Amino acid sequence: FVGGGTGYITTWWDQSGYGGHAYQTSASAQPKICTGGALYMIGGQPALYLDGSAWMQCTIAERQQPYSVGAIVQASDWSIGTNNRIYQGASSRLWASNAFGVPVIGAGSDIFGGGLTDGAAYGMCGVYDGASSHLRVNSAVVTGDAGTGKRDADINLFTSGSSGASGINM
Repeated sequence: FVGGGTGYITTWWDQSGYGGHAYQTSASAQPKICTGGALYMIGGQPALYLDGSAWMQCTIAERQQPYSVGAIVQASDWSIGTNNRIYQGASSRLWASNAFGVPVIGAGSDIFGGGLTDGAAYGMCGVYDGASSHLRVNSAVVTGDAGTGKRDADINLFTSGSSGASGINM
């Protein structure tokens, strides 16, 4: 579909039917889907490539807890100087890794996961449910109180250094 060129994502269509499409109109911030005609892949599935300056915005219905956010992510370096964010709203977040290289969810308070291996792919899911919240990274689960923040209507996806994502579920 791009021949031997590079393909960029301007709209990532929500397949749920709820209309939560992600957009990026700025060409310099659009994630890549392929380079040299070859698709980016994580675990055999098509993926977006985000180089640290690419990100997308999504406007969805605001939602009170409980809710969940999940994605498949991979990075060559999880300890890049800034946070690797999967989902970022004003009231809540799911970060693949913070500045210390560990995953975190939060909606007023934080729950931290264990360390990540550079180059490895991870399935991450944050379940936001006050004191019964949990962060799942592959098969490891950490429970705790993530706070009571809502899922905001305007959110940013994949900011500050995340290098790959094959899907996100909100």
